[in-house]
Amino acid sequence: MGVAGGRSPVDLADNPLVRSSFFWALRYGDDRTKLQVIQAFGLIGDHEVEEALKSFLLEPDEDIYLKDLALYVLRSLGVNYELPVCTGEATLMIDPSRTSSQLPIWKNEWQAVLDLASEQMRSNTDIQQQHDLESLWVQYLNLSYPDTPSISHIEGWAAALEYLTAKMNHRPMSYEKVAERYGISSSTVRRYCRRIEEVCGEKDALKTIFPMCNNN
Repeated sequence: MGVAGGRSPVDLADNPLVRSSFFWALRYGDDRTKLQVIQAFGLIGDHEVEEALKSFLLEPDEDIYLKDLALYVLRSLGVNYELPVCTGEATLMIDPSRTSSQLPIWKNEWQAVLDLASEQMRSNTDIQQQHDLESLWVQYLNLSYPDTPSISHIEGWAAALEYLTAKMNHRPMSYEKVAERYGISSSTVRRYCRRIEEVCGEKDALKTIFPMCNNN
């Protein structure tokens, strides 16, 4: 599903035919198309979009990854109250403004890593990749908890998250390139990448965190 003439979803949002095609695709398209629509909705961000995403969360047969991305987009649109989410077996109340619903605590230094990596990536990545970076970091912390390491080198952790997210989304990235952006050495990036991979698993296991990246 491309955007005609290179125009952004925001440019096309006032066209009733285009808007209806977005809403139709969210309901009847394949998973790849639905992913693109959810990202486009993050750019449009009006009340009708919010309501469509909330309804999407209630569909029992929709992919959990897509629902998680929809929650991330709703958070970016300022939704900060609990919403019902159908998981197939049960309906849970989830607050999209919470970074993680599994961890009993959320430390300032964990957020600092996420904030730095997100800020560095914001100008050259899409909503999906920003979501995937957060998912990887939360997954690492969930699997490490309660023995999470002391976070003393924020740049190292943030650079590693950006590198691994880029690789899983098939974006060209080198240790040297990401190290330069964070003002650290490439060996430091490698070291922190290894620490994340040791906990989250090697490439095949990481694909379970990024299921939509497998077909890029």
